[in-house]
Amino acid sequence: MASFPAIPRRAGALVTPDRAALAAIVVVAALLNLFALDREGWSNTYYAAAVRSMLAGPSTFFFGAFDPGGFITIDKPPLGFWVEALSAWLFGYSGVSLLLPGTLAAIASVWLLARLVGRRFGRLAGLVAALVLAVSPISVATARNNTVDSLLVLVVLFAVASTLRWCDTGRARWLILAMVLVGVGFNVKMLEAYLVLPALGLAVLVDERWSLQRRVGHLALAVVPLLLVSFSWALIVDAIPAASRPFVGGSAANSVVDLALNYNGIERLAGGQSFPNLGRVGPLRLFDPSLSGQVSWWLVLGLLGLAVAVVELRRRPARRRFLVPLALWSGWFATAAVFFSVARFWHPHYLVMFAPAVAALAGAGCAALLRAWRRPGPAGWLLPISVVASGLAEAMIVGVARGFDWLQGTAVVLSLALGGGLLLLRAGLGTIGRDRAAGFALTVTAVLALAVAPLTWSAWTTLHPPGASLPVGGPPAAGSARGGGSFLGLPGGGPTGSPAGSGPGGQASSALVAFALEHQHDATFVLATASAQQAAPIIIATGLPVMSLGGFSGDDQTLTVAEFEARVAAGDVRYVLVGGFSAGAGYFGGANDVIRWARNTCMPITTGVLAGQIVDCQLRSSTSSTDPNASIDPSVIGSRTTWTAPMPARA
Repeated sequence: MASFPAIPRRAGALVTPDRAALAAIVVVAALLNLFALDREGWSNTYYAAAVRSMLAGPSTFFFGAFDPGGFITIDKPPLGFWVEALSAWLFGYSGVSLLLPGTLAAIASVWLLARLVGRRFGRLAGLVAALVLAVSPISVATARNNTVDSLLVLVVLFAVASTLRWCDTGRARWLILAMVLVGVGFNVKMLEAYLVLPALGLAVLVDERWSLQRRVGHLALAVVPLLLVSFSWALIVDAIPAASRPFVGGSAANSVVDLALNYNGIERLAGGQSFPNLGRVGPLRLFDPSLSGQVSWWLVLGLLGLAVAVVELRRRPARRRFLVPLALWSGWFATAAVFFSVARFWHPHYLVMFAPAVAALAGAGCAALLRAWRRPGPAGWLLPISVVASGLAEAMIVGVARGFDWLQGTAVVLSLALGGGLLLLRAGLGTIGRDRAAGFALTVTAVLALAVAPLTWSAWTTLHPPGASLPVGGPPAAGSARGGGSFLGLPGGGPTGSPAGSGPGGQASSALVAFALEHQHDATFVLATASAQQAAPIIIATGLPVMSLGGFSGDDQTLTVAEFEARVAAGDVRYVLVGGFSAGAGYFGGANDVIRWARNTCMPITTGVLAGQIVDCQLRSSTSSTDPNASIDPSVIGSRTTWTAPMPARA
């Protein structure tokens, strides 16, 4: 085990070198995640609007409704957003209160990972793992966004802790608890939580301390609570008649189970659409310039260290101690690496579920490389080689961004100097060749040097609020725009308390908010829009019910024309936003039958900034047509389109 050099101290001393080091790492994580958090605004306005809607009442809270009227849900389960809603209820509805649960979860994950890795692989390994997770740019970017992925990571790490507890005790209750926690994770981000399941199962199956019958039996027993907890909310919602609950956003069948298995399941792996910021599908995808700066800084160190650790398993003491945790962390790493290498429909911030496995292997690998460095044999040369190779890999990652030549040179120089130092120490004569204190100190220095580049990327993320709905860490690559895009072509939130910001579309958003406030008594829903993208700023600013006819992007088939006409006749809705996207567009409602019907049938508003963009469906146009597929007269739509919404990406 690689450990700190012996330091005289009182028995039971509260302050020890490893505790002080871990405290420093946690402080770094806190600074990166919490500094100037108010600059992030509302982050993802789709989810920010949903949280405000959940505060409207028990029904919208339970279903995870996007709008206060409970017309449609968001396209994710509500558990993580329940936590954000609780924070907003306690501290007031603001951008900071929505972000606070995720930032605190990310900080807690750093501490918990250090404990999990350090207990099995030694204190050095735990500290390295904590440092890697703390400075991983995607971890920082996601912690400063309200997409709830940071909450998922913390829940899954607790599941890992419970599984390792089963390995220590052999008691079924710990494995059951682990599966319950994965089920809780399912209700945060659905099948994304299941990326860790193969690793947990592998860790149980390879634990030779317990009989095969117990291992298999306990795994089979734990599947039951896993499925019960995972699908409990989904089955309850699906059992309620569709007329008595919101439409399930993102689902083609108005079913949560369908949402989980299709849109948030099979489509993520083999969906027809793919995004240009994901690199090319293949085994080297994680080293692609578009992704490598998120989490790949430590892959070389982790993989070389894993190879050394696996070789160590030939020795029985090492096998008894390291087999189970290596199986768990390498299993998580392999499952996530395969998924992110071949899947088509995901976003860079999903890599935060890969980050703990990378961090754990980097920590365990560093300790294994140091052990090998101290022993005779060819494996001892891998520590200096891994330091140099990691530095060169970092230089390649940094080289993608413009203006960071100094950091690129620093990574190369430091890695060559420290790798060379380790090389010379090992090649030295007598006992100095494997001096424990000198080797340990040089290894720690090398790890800190390798942390400079990802720490710079993470600090850049903290100091440059992205104004985007989907978090991405670090500066943009040369010649590209940063971030995952924003709704309506607007910033993700602007200053806390401002739903629209000052970018393109601010005038239209302000006008829509004013219109909603002026007409809130005319119908149950103050306005119907093609997509949640158009409705979100209004809900954030007013808390009023806005009907998102097409869900997130405008392509959910929530109502037929006849059903919408019945809603109009019943007084549920009167005004429809038909502008804000190009006529005939197939996205954001351009292909939505209800929007086309409203364009051709209802009377357009003719004054103000929104002239021609809003129609009154209680009044029929003199040029109305009941055919939703009829051609659209541009004069009906109006020539004043203040903003044009680009196609965004769902979270």
